[in-house]
Order: sequence, then C-alpha cells, then structure tokens
Amino acid sequence: MKEFDSLYGNAKLKNQISESINLNKFVHTCIIEGKKGSGKHTLAKIISVMLAGELEDKIIKNICPDIITVGLLKDRKTIGVETIRNIKESVYIVPNELNIKVYIIEDAHLMTHAAQNAFLKLLEEPPKNVYFLLLCEYESLLLSTVKSRAIIYHMQNFPDDELTEYLISKNKRAADLYNNDQLTFDLIIKNSGGTIGNAEELMSSRKYSKLKEDYEKVVQLLNYINNKNTVEILMYHYKIADKRDEITEFVDNLLFAMRDILLYKKNIRRQYMFFATIEDVSGIAEKISTEEINKIYNILIKFKEEANINLNINNMKIVLFSRLLKE
Repeated sequence: MKEFDSLYGNAKLKNQISESINLNKFVHTCIIEGKKGSGKHTLAKIISVMLAGELEDKIIKNICPDIITVGLLKDRKTIGVETIRNIKESVYIVPNELNIKVYIIEDAHLMTHAAQNAFLKLLEEPPKNVYFLLLCEYESLLLSTVKSRAIIYHMQNFPDDELTEYLISKNKRAADLYNNDQLTFDLIIKNSGGTIGNAEELMSSRKYSKLKEDYEKVVQLLNYINNKNTVEILMYHYKIADKRDEITEFVDNLLFAMRDILLYKKNIRRQYMFFATIEDVSGIAEKISTEEINKIYNILIKFKEEANINLNINNMKIVLFSRLLKE
C-alpha cells in the first residue's frame, strides 16, 4: 500500500480503508477523528488519491479542482449554514478533471447544529461519485444523525516510547535533543498529545524553549514551598509575565503538578500530566504532605475562579503567592 507511505502507523485503519476502496465499498461520507497533528489531513489526501485513481501529484499539492477543502470562514469560530449552502450549490456540478468530487471539511466538529442539519440532507441522498470527508477533533460534537450516515475512523495516538523511536529515527533535531537535552525532548513528547505532527511542530518552531522554561519555573516554586523559602516564594510573582493567559497557564501547570504528586504519594505509577521525570516528582513528593497538597490545590482553584472577575493582573499574582507563602 504505497499510497499510505506518508502516514505513519495506523495499520488497522489503513487496511480497513484500502479494502473498502478496492472492493468499491467505500461509503460516501466518513468522519476522521484525531487530535491536532494526528495526520487527519494526510489521510484525507490519501483517500482522495485512492478514490480518484489518478492525478496524485495535483491532489497532494492542493491544485486539483475536484478535491475541495472547506472550513472556518475568516474571523469565524463556527462553521455556519452558509458554508453548507455553498457546498450544495457546487455539489451537482460535473467534475472538471476527475470522475469524482471530494469535499474535505476541516474542523467539522465546529459546525453549528443548524449547519449539521442542513448538511444532513446532502448525506441522506449523496450525489453519485461525490464523497465527504469530515475532519474533526471531537466526533462527540457531531449530531448522532450525522454520524449514523458515516463511517468513523479514529487516528492513532502513539505511546511515548513509539513516538520517541519514530522521531529520533526521522528527525535530526529530535535526535540532537534526545542526545544532548533529555529534559527538553521529554517535554516535547509529553506535550505532543501522542501525535507526530504536534511533536514536529514543537521542534521546528522552537516552542520547546518556552516548554522548558515554564516547567523549570513550576519545579523551582514547588521546591521553594517545600523548603519554606519565604522570600523566594513572595518575590516569585516577578518571574511570571503580566499577561492573563500566561499566569492562567502557569496555574494550570501547577494544578497538573499537584495531581502528579498526589498520584506518586498514593503509589500510582501512571503517565504523569506534568512531570517529565520520575526523579523530579519524587524529589518534591517525598517532602510534602497530602494535607499540604490539598491546601495548595484549593488555593489554585480559588485563584482561577477569582481570576475571571479580577482585572488587576499584578494584584492577582501578589495574592496568589502570598497565599502559597502561608501554606
């Protein structure tokens, strides 16, 4: 199945799709669910090539007029009825270069209920040789009536060890990080959500430098709290940027860290949400009591609630670290 060479893993899914197309049993509508970076677009292009049986190069390069990609309109947060109307207006027009037409609908989970209901009429009686590929992150947001008229494919998420093996064998920067900066590499894996695309994006954009910086800030603060370093805790608000989204992200990381510490103390050894190494979590967990963990957790939750109505970011930070100091 050379068509699938560009899509790593997903063996079961590949076999299922290949068999249905070869037997001319591929349904007119399919839903491809997966996280950002999981390969949904790659799979949609592969399916389009296999259905068309020709013009592979033009399809892959997005210059085939019969493979139409639609999605969010500019400055919109949902896909509305107007997008579905546009599809309806073009769907019965004879293909230009192929014997088929394929509509790839990006972010299909963002279709409004009205849009989905309008789309449903097309799905009930799809035109001959027209296919709809709905790409989404959460198929649960699609109406059951829409899902009942489609087959659903779930993209594979890769465990840390398999993702690591793939990246260091295919990506030079990943191999360099793995050999020279293990913490940064581990943080990329942890923040990739089990998808190759996310991991490669983190490395190519060098966003990983902020991952490491944010991680080290949280670990440092927790060590200060454990060691009762009063001055460092009180002055820590200077290390957090005066941006609401950044302080919220910092608090979220603290919450994930407290969850990991609690799991460690209960001797539950599952994949941690925050900590990259067992050494980091154990070093903190062995010095902090369960009671202290719960108190800090409650402080963080209260802070998040207050942050929604408090407009003074600097005061918010001072209050947060003052409360943590008391614990």
